[in-house]
Amino acid sequence: MQREQWNHGGGATSPRRHSTKPPIVLSDRSVVWTADAKWQRDAAVAGVIVMQGGAKVTTTQAPLRMTACTAVFLDIQPTLAIQFTSATALIWALPEGNASCLPRNKVISLDEVVATVVHDVFFEHNRPVEHQASALDLIGHQLRDTPADASNPTTSQSLVSQVMSHLQSHLDETITLASLATEFGYSKTVLVKRFQDEQGESPTRALARLRVAHARQLLQSTDLTISQIARATGYKDLAAFSHFFKQHAGYAPSEFRDQCLWLL
Repeated sequence: MQREQWNHGGGATSPRRHSTKPPIVLSDRSVVWTADAKWQRDAAVAGVIVMQGGAKVTTTQAPLRMTACTAVFLDIQPTLAIQFTSATALIWALPEGNASCLPRNKVISLDEVVATVVHDVFFEHNRPVEHQASALDLIGHQLRDTPADASNPTTSQSLVSQVMSHLQSHLDETITLASLATEFGYSKTVLVKRFQDEQGESPTRALARLRVAHARQLLQSTDLTISQIARATGYKDLAAFSHFFKQHAGYAPSEFRDQCLWLL
């Protein structure tokens, strides 16, 4: 793990509202960040957003773990260190006056507005300095107003659990990424990033895995027809189900059932 201190980064922000230190932008980096002497002198608080990957924050308090689409505000101190792992992230400095109302040392889940602004201004496009300053203002206001129950480092984990439970309970229904995003109140991009970071697979792949497992169980332990099993796993078209099952299980549904009967 590389260890670094930064004295510079992307474009500078407005000195009227922010520290004169420019924000630091990381793209898929595994590195340790520490606040150098200039950061300690010029800034009171560091704002950190992780869009992808993860980070472990070490301070004088208990370590904090960040996953995709989370943020935290940290007091600048000599012991502060952030270990980024394959992270796409943003770090910016705030003077004491601008940070007085912000929650400290609490991992906050990003809502769709903040995630979209960060992605657009700092990663997708090379926005000018004044746009970056306005974006940082918006981010600060949005995160300051985040409800207390969302300031929970396990929020992304509970989201994955909720999605998995929803998938398991609705295997016989048509489920799309768009319908999942609507169900849980996130954009498709944010949902996939958070799910991928925690689960190690996309919601679509998880759904396929659950459907194959359910179809296997029904083929092995019931007398349901293959058409009935297709409907029970969300497929109205028998040919589409047969193709899907063979692609993932290596056998056509009828062949898999014959194999199970032969073993018995």
